[in-house]
Amino acid sequence: MKSYKSFIKEAKTATNFEAFITVAFNGGPRKDPKTLANAGLSVSDYNEYKSEATSIAKILKSKFGTKKPMVHYGAGSAKTIDWWIGKGTPKTDNYIDNNKLSLKEAGGSQIMSAKKGESISTFNAAIKHMDSNAPDEAFKFVDIISKFMSEIVMPKGGPTIGEFTKAVKAEKSIPKALESLSKRYLKSDTGKKKMTEKMNSFFANNSEFSKWFTYEAATGQLKFQPEPVAAANWVLKFSTDGTVHELTQLSRGGKPTKYIDTLSGKVKYRFSWKTPTSRGKKTYMSLRGDILKEDLDYDNIDNLIEKECSRFEDELLSEGLIDIAKKGFQKVKNFFASLIKKIIDAAKKIARKGISPLLDFFGVEIGNVQISGLEY
Repeated sequence: MKSYKSFIKEAKTATNFEAFITVAFNGGPRKDPKTLANAGLSVSDYNEYKSEATSIAKILKSKFGTKKPMVHYGAGSAKTIDWWIGKGTPKTDNYIDNNKLSLKEAGGSQIMSAKKGESISTFNAAIKHMDSNAPDEAFKFVDIISKFMSEIVMPKGGPTIGEFTKAVKAEKSIPKALESLSKRYLKSDTGKKKMTEKMNSFFANNSEFSKWFTYEAATGQLKFQPEPVAAANWVLKFSTDGTVHELTQLSRGGKPTKYIDTLSGKVKYRFSWKTPTSRGKKTYMSLRGDILKEDLDYDNIDNLIEKECSRFEDELLSEGLIDIAKKGFQKVKNFFASLIKKIIDAAKKIARKGISPLLDFFGVEIGNVQISGLEY
């Protein structure tokens, strides 16, 4: 069994190979003295692995066929897009012109950090990619949510329409009756719990989501939008004995390659969700120019329900108790049917913008993403 010191030495050697490969690619220490110096390495360090590094460099030269030098990026941190939560560790280790390589030692290298902030940001990036590249997925999402919308508005175990109407007719204060029973009708804990279960299934089994999540995790395309050199478009999987196991393109023209599909098919997800703690909170999705407010009179489902209940209450007050007693049952029934339709219609309209604003509309945001199988 290897000692802890042995593991540390091997990990350090693998990291040093980024510089060793660069120097070998550029013709040796005499032609490229800066790379070793910048990495804190000596010529003797390089010579110890010269043969192995040269073997890898030859394969890279053959693949890219360029006379341009390789650069050891070696940045500890790069600038990320403003909503990203997590470290700015670049995906690119070395680059040759526009070929930006992520170097991974063979043996099950993780594609991304498993830390919470990084996984949340990668999720948000994935659905942003979907909004632009797979718009039909938003309408599939709405169809799934619409099928149980009545349980969000009128959860099981709540009062029946008849009970609601009877209480309204019996109350001297119509607003008071509406307030107490509306709260029971519109208590959406049960419905939202089921909604999150459906959302879990939608994302966990959605090949488009998995593709774009894996793509962002591997390349950092959106993450490093302010500093594109940090976003990788190739992966080099190697061993320190000089073996190249994989030299594959991740991105072509800003789109995932087939290799991303292969990687994404192995990934498993578990999600947890949260509701914004205050009405004024700006979620990631809300940062997109407040697009909901441009198209609708309300920016989320709770706002819609509140507005419609207020309108219905004013309507009942204007008609008076006698008319309510005669037509109360059908009126209340029609109100809730109309409310459900308005929610679904609003969701379909928002779906034209993508999944990101839909999550904002329903008042949920990702709380955590647990991932397994996301490795080279």
